[in-house]
Amino acid sequence: MKTSPDAHTRQLNFLCSLYQLDQLINKPTRETNTSATLIGLVLTNAKENISTSGVIDLGMSDHSLIYVVRKFTLPKLKPNVKEVRDYKHFNAEYFIGDLTRMPWHVINQYNNPNECWRVWKSFFNEILNIHAPIRHKRVKGNSVPWITPEIKCMMRNRDYHKKYAIKHSSQPHWESFQFLRNKVNVEMRSVKSKYFHDKITDCSVMNDPKKTWKLINSLLGKNNNSNNVNELLVDSTNVDNQPINYNINQSLDTFFKVSPISVDSVASTLRGLKACKATGLDKIPAEILKLSANIIAPSLTFIFNLSLATGVYIDEWKRARVTPIFKSGDKRQCENYRPISILPVVSKAFEKEVFRQVYRYLSESSLLSKFQSGFRPKHSTVTALIQMCDEWLENMDNGKLNGVVFIDIKKAFDSINHRILLNKMNEQFGIFGVELKWFESYLTNREQQCVLMENYLVIKLSPVECPRDLYWDHCCSYYILMICPIV
Repeated sequence: MKTSPDAHTRQLNFLCSLYQLDQLINKPTRETNTSATLIGLVLTNAKENISTSGVIDLGMSDHSLIYVVRKFTLPKLKPNVKEVRDYKHFNAEYFIGDLTRMPWHVINQYNNPNECWRVWKSFFNEILNIHAPIRHKRVKGNSVPWITPEIKCMMRNRDYHKKYAIKHSSQPHWESFQFLRNKVNVEMRSVKSKYFHDKITDCSVMNDPKKTWKLINSLLGKNNNSNNVNELLVDSTNVDNQPINYNINQSLDTFFKVSPISVDSVASTLRGLKACKATGLDKIPAEILKLSANIIAPSLTFIFNLSLATGVYIDEWKRARVTPIFKSGDKRQCENYRPISILPVVSKAFEKEVFRQVYRYLSESSLLSKFQSGFRPKHSTVTALIQMCDEWLENMDNGKLNGVVFIDIKKAFDSINHRILLNKMNEQFGIFGVELKWFESYLTNREQQCVLMENYLVIKLSPVECPRDLYWDHCCSYYILMICPIV
């Protein structure tokens, strides 16, 4: 640093004195083998609130990092601990053998779906907990996946040479530092490029758009903020439960009758589960269900068919484990979170079986509008745009004007009213009797359990609510029923 201040330095000192500001950094922030300058400043008018300040030499550049530590007390946060299955000593052959020896036929003695599920889950978890017990694992922060141990070693050597060069004014160490700094930068660019190139190649091979966009967002640095919830305010006001008059004058000559689900269909659905699917409150992972599909399919098929025959949906499958994803605003307000709800994987397999029958019935009976492009196989935004453009061009050819109204419904899936939906399914879509009773049981008495630190907050949902992510896979089909007219 210069020994005598120049005109600019004197002017800065005058301004600091005029506004009673203190400059906290008193060491050079840029040093080379021939010069040392102070170009990083920290000004404050409350020096008593500063604990310490200084300069940290970084190997990645000849500019050093300046830091300030303010005096304030942070609440000590509890560590982020997750429940995981320990597969260290898991043997698939032994696990399947033990499952095969369980008395699954006992389930056939019960006439209540909830009792059947309770016995089934106790049998399954008894074997699973032996082969893959539950462990508590502390979750660490995100790491940089492309940094290899070799690069970390070079970074340590780089930092060592810079510190030694500054301390002893050693020219050989300056040269070693510059060589290692450049080498680390080149290696970092190379391995980072290779990492993302390999990931993008994998995504293109698997043809998974969701995984591709997740990778792109991580590349752009669009990571989610911390989702740890320490305090949450729940609105205690109940939603108005007064009856809603909804008159439908549509008569049908067709009706929906559920068919018994086959063992082969359930086994195929279980084998088609994604192994990475999140685990619900029953703590039964998808990859274990997928592995044991042939063994457990008959007993699960009995439970599924009993539920459909009695019109009773199993209570435990209506309880969701909610992970709140913070969006913006006050972290204590529920509306500032996007809920990601996780249901038991077995219930998702059951929903898929019912969805196939309902959707096949609606399609074969021509009960869905031909203009409905959302949430339907072989339909997309492309088909919707083609249909609209054709009509617009035809109107223009006929000398007409086109007027278009675009409606964006905020929280569209939350707007589904269960009473209107059930009424419409009965009167307009020919779903009644035990089938309608099953859907009513499916939609009512839902619960969400949100984790607040180490405790569960249980939220019971009123009949008019339909949280978007509670049962997202097939909530889309219910939304179609609400908005689509009969063709």
